[in-house]
Amino acid sequence: MKKLYAILFLLCMLSCAVMAGNRCNSQVSASSPGINVSTLPIIPGSRDSIILPFYEDWAAGNFETNNWSFDPAQSNWSVNTTTGNPAPSAQFGWSPQLSNYNFALVSDTIDATAIMDNVTLKFDINLDNFSYSTLEGLAVEVFDGTTWQMVHDYTNSNGSFNWISESYNITQWAAGHTFKVRFRAYGADSYNINYWYVDNIKIYQQVIGNIAGTVTKLSDNTPVAGATITMTNALSGSYTTTTIADGTYAINGIEAGIYTLTLEKEGYNVISEEDTVIGNQTVTRNYQLTAPTIAVDPDSLTVTVTVGQTTTRDLTITNSGNGPLAWSGHLQSNKKQVSIPASNGNFEHTAANLGIAPMAKKNVVVDGTNKGAKGSTAYGFDVNNGAFMSFDVDDPIQSNNDCECTYYSFWRYL
Repeated sequence: MKKLYAILFLLCMLSCAVMAGNRCNSQVSASSPGINVSTLPIIPGSRDSIILPFYEDWAAGNFETNNWSFDPAQSNWSVNTTTGNPAPSAQFGWSPQLSNYNFALVSDTIDATAIMDNVTLKFDINLDNFSYSTLEGLAVEVFDGTTWQMVHDYTNSNGSFNWISESYNITQWAAGHTFKVRFRAYGADSYNINYWYVDNIKIYQQVIGNIAGTVTKLSDNTPVAGATITMTNALSGSYTTTTIADGTYAINGIEAGIYTLTLEKEGYNVISEEDTVIGNQTVTRNYQLTAPTIAVDPDSLTVTVTVGQTTTRDLTITNSGNGPLAWSGHLQSNKKQVSIPASNGNFEHTAANLGIAPMAKKNVVVDGTNKGAKGSTAYGFDVNNGAFMSFDVDDPIQSNNDCECTYYSFWRYL
C-alpha cells in the first residue's frame, strides 16, 4: 500500500504545472478497500524551491506570499505600502531604536541546478539617512550552499541616496545548485538612519546579445568618428558606446530585449529608433547621418526703432544640406535712449556724493522766495528700463508740515 501512495504522489507531482517563479502545492489522497483515506500534503517551502525567474515587487503587501524569512528575527523589517519604485517596497526602519543590530530579510531557496551561466540579481535600493555619526549598512549577500558571500555592501557614509537600480552577476555563487539571497541591515545605532528601502528584486538567467555596425555620412559614405550610441530599456538600463576612427561601434553583453537606440553627433541630425537585441546573437545595424547646412542672408541686420512704431526687415534662411534644419533667433539691442523730464518746481541744490541726488528741503524761503521743492519736483529713474517714478513731497494730509527729504537716483549701465 505504501507503494501505491508513492506512485499516486509521483503522478500528482508530474501533472502539476509549475509556472516560472511559483511552486507546485498539491494534496494527494489515496484509498484502498478497508483502509482509511490518507492525505499527504506538500507544505509550501518544505520540499520544493523557487524556480527561476523569480520576481518580487511586494504587490502582495506581505513577506509570506513568496516565503521570505528573517534571520534571526523580523525586527524592523516591514512592507511599506506608500513608498517604493513604485510603491510598495520592503523597508527596514530605525524604530524601535536598535544598538549593534544585525537583521536579515532572507529569500526562500532558489533552484538554479539547471543553469550554468549568467545568473543575475537585480534590485532597486534607496536610503533615507538621518546622521553620519555611526556606520549603518545594508549588505546584499548570496548563500552558495556553504557560506554567505558578499555581493555589495551599502552604507550611510555618504548620506541619503535616491532610488538606484543595481544588477550583479552571481553565477559563481548560484549556478548549478540551490541558493538564497538576503538583505542584511546592520549597524551601531538604528537611530541614525530613517529607512532602507528595497524593491523590484529579480533573479533570473540573463540572456545577452550584441549589437555592432558602422556610422557614415549620407553625403559621401565617409566614416563618422565620435558619434555616441545609447541603448535604453526600462528594465535593463542603458548601454553607451562611441564610434572610433573608421566609424565602427560595438556594444557587447546587452541583455536581450527591445531598446530605444539614440545616435548623436554634433552637427548632424539625431537618429532615434527601436532595436531588438537577440540572445546569443550579434545584431548588425549600420547608420548614415544627415546634416543640415544653414545660410542666412543678410548675415546681420541693424535696425533703428522709433518709440511707438514698428520697423520690419526681411532676411532669408536656407538649408542646403541633406537633413532637416531646426533653428531659432533672437534680437539683441545694444542701445537704450532715456529722456529725463525737466523739474517743474524750485528746489535748493546742495552738495551730494556720487550716486546720491542732492537734498531737497520743503518750504525754504530765501529773500521772500520759496526755494523748497514743490509738487512733483524729483524724479527717480532707472537707465536699465527707462521707468519713471514721481515723488510728490507735498504731504496731502499734513500739507503745512516741514520735512527734509533725500532722493536717490540709481544708474545702471548695460
